[in-house]
Amino acid sequence: MRAWLTVLFALTFVIFCSSDETRTADRPPLGWSSWYGLGKEDGWPQTNEKTIKEIAGAMVATGLRDAGYTILHVDDSWQSTTREAGKGLQADQAKFPHGMKDVADFLRALNLTLGLYTTPGHFSCAGEAGSGQLGSYGHLQEDIDLWVGEWGVGYLKNCICNTTTSMRRTAYADVRRAIDRALTRRSKRKDSVIYECSNYMDAPWRNGQHEYCNVWRVSNDVPDNFDGWNKAVDAVMKNDVNRLAGLGGSYGARWSSFDFLQIGSKGQTLSEYRAQMSLWSILAAPIFIGVDVRTISKEALEIYTNPEVLAISQDRDGIPGFRISRDVKSNLDVWVRPLSERADGEKLHYRRAALLLLNRSGKRRTMGVKWSQVAKGKGMESWRRRSKDSVVLVRDVWRKRDLGMFAKDFEIEVDPHAGVMLVLRVELKETSQPCVGLTMQEILCNTFDDQRLNLQ
Repeated sequence: MRAWLTVLFALTFVIFCSSDETRTADRPPLGWSSWYGLGKEDGWPQTNEKTIKEIAGAMVATGLRDAGYTILHVDDSWQSTTREAGKGLQADQAKFPHGMKDVADFLRALNLTLGLYTTPGHFSCAGEAGSGQLGSYGHLQEDIDLWVGEWGVGYLKNCICNTTTSMRRTAYADVRRAIDRALTRRSKRKDSVIYECSNYMDAPWRNGQHEYCNVWRVSNDVPDNFDGWNKAVDAVMKNDVNRLAGLGGSYGARWSSFDFLQIGSKGQTLSEYRAQMSLWSILAAPIFIGVDVRTISKEALEIYTNPEVLAISQDRDGIPGFRISRDVKSNLDVWVRPLSERADGEKLHYRRAALLLLNRSGKRRTMGVKWSQVAKGKGMESWRRRSKDSVVLVRDVWRKRDLGMFAKDFEIEVDPHAGVMLVLRVELKETSQPCVGLTMQEILCNTFDDQRLNLQ
């Protein structure tokens, strides 16, 4: 029967089911960045062609690419200190002797995407500090025509260093328009480049400029220590900016960046790193690896690539999580994130949510939550209706095992400076519907469940 339905609508299959319908930033970006990921010289990343190609090879060899980390972002200090009139800004020839297009092509052959740092100012952040790397002031369009149109850059970070107050009012929109023009000239989709608005101090969400961004920074550089990143998240939550993140928007989905992760840099324990990875996944934050993956430890690699944690990070519904409880005295946090009814690769539908029990104290604590608490907030309405009188299956995603069925609440011991990340699932009642109840999308794309198909 499925074969008959597919043949019947073969002519329209491509229209409804083409992968082109997936917009570039429809899930929080995953990748690697040179900002923390390489050693620094005079405060700036030691970026060069040889190193970036070695990093790319390591991304493949370690399995990070196959886990979803496909962006290699080259941060500040890649640019030349001079430019030719009428031509876009090239890479520093001493660092990139074969040019940045060669690097982009090398990455593309490995199914990786090149990301670059830029600024519409006179100099980059590094250049402003004295090393002389140029920004795009007066040359914005020709630079982006080169990077996006010719090199195929797929991720662009706009840090707006060395700009005036008046320039900063329009800097985010100016870069977006330049990206659009570059893509139009190449007949490419306008949402095929992920655009990051990086300077959190400008708070682009306050004046509507976040509408131009796929990613915006909401914090300063986050230190590689447990208390530091927790306090940074606390400050962001006061602004309630993460409510603006998620699917939709003129240029695809939009995500709040809480800075790159440095899991494996030895500034924290493994438990602390797991807790940070958990919270970034709950927040639907972009995850960029900030360590040298050529020498990454097995333990750090396991944290970055845990498939059940990444499934939460990359959940198809794209609804960011939120904190439902903050016990300041005991220093305990409870976070929840609504999840799609059906995980990728599954057929059956459930009410699902991710739960993080985060113990920020220095003592082992018993942490608990009632299902009525979990059901609060954006995106939890259907879960609330279904879970009210039902038992909930609880699964620990770090230990990769089910913990059992619980009727009204759940408790567990949580180590100091650690988090327990859970997926909660309430099974839906099976229903029998005639074929006419299926949507055209389900029929054409063959994504309906056998339980929903009941031809009479």
